[in-house]
Amino acid sequence: MSNHSQEDGGSLEDSYPTARTTLPKKDAYLSKYITDHRQLPKADQIYHSQDGHQKTEKPKLRIRAITTPFIDPSQALTLASPYIDFTMGGSAFARDPYSLDTPRMPPAVYHNLKSACHARLREMYLYVASPIDGPGKQDHGDIDIIVFLEKQSIFPSSPQVQLPHPRTGHEPLQQILEALGAQHAIYQQPMFASANFAIPWPEDDGFMAEFDSSATVQKPRHVQVDVKIACSLEEFHFSLFRHSHGDFSQIVGTSIRPLGLTIDEKALYIRIPEIENSDRKRAKVELTADPVEILQFLGLRGDRTDSEHPPGEGPVDGGAIPDDDTGSFTSSGIWERPFDSAQEMFHYIASSRYFWVSAPKQADNPFDMGDQSSMGNNNQPSAVDLSSLRSNDRRRMNQRRVYQRWMKEYIPSLYPSVRDGTFPNTEFNNLSTEAKRDLVRTDAFVHWPSARAEYQQVLARWRTDETIRKQKSDIQMFIHDACLEHTQDELWRRCAVGALKKIIIKGESILGVAAPGLMNANGTYDMWQVDLYLDEHGVAIGKKAWEAQAANYKAHLEDKARQQQKATEQKEATEQAGPAGEQTTQTTQTLGESMQKAVETLDEANQQALVWALELAKQPSEAKKLTKQALEHAK
Repeated sequence: MSNHSQEDGGSLEDSYPTARTTLPKKDAYLSKYITDHRQLPKADQIYHSQDGHQKTEKPKLRIRAITTPFIDPSQALTLASPYIDFTMGGSAFARDPYSLDTPRMPPAVYHNLKSACHARLREMYLYVASPIDGPGKQDHGDIDIIVFLEKQSIFPSSPQVQLPHPRTGHEPLQQILEALGAQHAIYQQPMFASANFAIPWPEDDGFMAEFDSSATVQKPRHVQVDVKIACSLEEFHFSLFRHSHGDFSQIVGTSIRPLGLTIDEKALYIRIPEIENSDRKRAKVELTADPVEILQFLGLRGDRTDSEHPPGEGPVDGGAIPDDDTGSFTSSGIWERPFDSAQEMFHYIASSRYFWVSAPKQADNPFDMGDQSSMGNNNQPSAVDLSSLRSNDRRRMNQRRVYQRWMKEYIPSLYPSVRDGTFPNTEFNNLSTEAKRDLVRTDAFVHWPSARAEYQQVLARWRTDETIRKQKSDIQMFIHDACLEHTQDELWRRCAVGALKKIIIKGESILGVAAPGLMNANGTYDMWQVDLYLDEHGVAIGKKAWEAQAANYKAHLEDKARQQQKATEQKEATEQAGPAGEQTTQTTQTLGESMQKAVETLDEANQQALVWALELAKQPSEAKKLTKQALEHAK
């Protein structure tokens, strides 16, 4: 694919980061293109506009005339995610309160604007880059940019200026807004590490006028620019890798997920099958965040030497990377430029050593949702069984043309080779799902030995926690049964069960009973000792709990009786004093409230004096005199 020429914006190389020399030699071919959006909980979005605000306008971005035909924007995607979505396609401002016109950009507009935005942001950050574009793109919905390492944090303008690193939040995003000359922005919570910006469509592009020369009044056009602030160089590189080549990561992720592997915004993980159904997050064990290691492990080459050959039609032998691989990463590297077509990218993905396809038994209609159409030749779910796809995958099927072609065209095209045994990865493909996972897990532990230890530790801890959880449930059942055998009195059983749970399960010392120490060293319970303890001490502890409850209830009744007696005496005294006594009581209460308010505004010494006066003021005859003295003292 030929490079796009740029007369005003400089060469396309100007849009790449300057981090090549900071990486190991094997990473060189990734250094141009290779931040982490972090899987945080969904959050609200803050809308921000500069309309009506005073600011210095930067010169408008200008480009040469363009003759590329106009392509209508695709359907806008949802804004449910709080993170920058590099597949959004420029739809962030299509809805209220903005309703901006953000048409898709022809290549010349896109590349010139991207270079100009990179140049502006390089004045602020040392690392500025965009993910590699998807295959064969004829237009672009938005511009995606990732930045890292603010220059002022390393080279402060003065000794007094000490910026934190990394720095996210409203202030750096506002500075990016001003640098880009954006008119609108959507700041993403909760970390404010990313934002969507709407910048004016460049003037003198010669594009929209040619498309609709009859229009007398056109709605102002904008370009959406998505910017993410990375918090580390590792995040910067991995996010570029994660979002390069359009749907590449999503397609690879869909293929390796049944093998027990997961790739997200942070790293590549292996999942623990015993845990994943109950706790997906806990089931993940990180393998690596190095893009080069991920490609090597999956058997995907770093160059294009063999990637143009479909499976079974070239010198690809499972996609393995030999030790003496001397492919030119800089001239033909997979991470140097976009794929020429989606088909070329599909062939590259299919060269993985772990690529598999399970063909339906009924070849005529692989998308028939009958009983057999979703089952493969090994009684496994087919790779295109739509009912087995996750919600995110189904959404991609409807919104991402390349992903849809992979699922509905490329995968079914391989079914004949699977059935007739000519599929190049037949040995791996014929394994059951469980056997595939076992093989991938074994290979992963060989490649990353430290992951084996972590895997075993996580699994052992989970098994212990599950044992403890089940034991607690069993102990509660034992306690209930033991109390039920002793008596049918529900109140007695409630007291006994509550006390026994605290003593046996929580290990508390209450009611004069010391914690019995029924746990093993690993935190599990010695169920034999628990059973013996219940038999020997269950009834006695239940009796103590009941006696304590009875004593507490008796004390409660006595306290309530005293309060009622006091209220009765006060009422009788008021009735005996008559109207004058009632008025005096009300006056004393009013004075007391006034002095209490005064107490709250005084220092400690004066508070004590006023409180003393307040006590004496309870005597009606002295109330006015003491109140006056106390207030004068307070002044």
